[in-house]
Amino acid sequence: MRLDIGCGNTPSGDINVDLPKSDRHRGGRKLMVKMIPNFAYGSTYNLPFCDNVFDEVVSYHLLEHMEVPLAVLKEMVCVSKDAVTVVVPAFAFRGECGEHLHTWGEVVFSTYFARPDSKMLKYLPDASEKSKEIF
Repeated sequence: MRLDIGCGNTPSGDINVDLPKSDRHRGGRKLMVKMIPNFAYGSTYNLPFCDNVFDEVVSYHLLEHMEVPLAVLKEMVCVSKDAVTVVVPAFAFRGECGEHLHTWGEVVFSTYFARPDSKMLKYLPDASEKSKEIF
């Protein structure tokens, strides 16, 4: 089973989670909760799931907006049985979703998020590139 955290209006999980405090999302579009299959409101810092529930946890363009991205990543690892896949942009951006608080390259990302536990973590600098296993 796959969990998509910060799914917005383009969910990719069997279960899809986004912020309870925001009714707007990427591109300034309204979050269409009723159209998202298996949607749950949830805080990325305290996901409403037990540990080791999901085969894969994914996040697309989320961590760069988080004040404490390491805490979010640790929470993602906690609810994952096997793998966490994170896609982050390799550039700073100011737009409809707000300013990116963080930017990473592969070396900086792997150093900053140094092994939150023994589960596989994949770094994808852009959704179009192949994943790279870094831990």
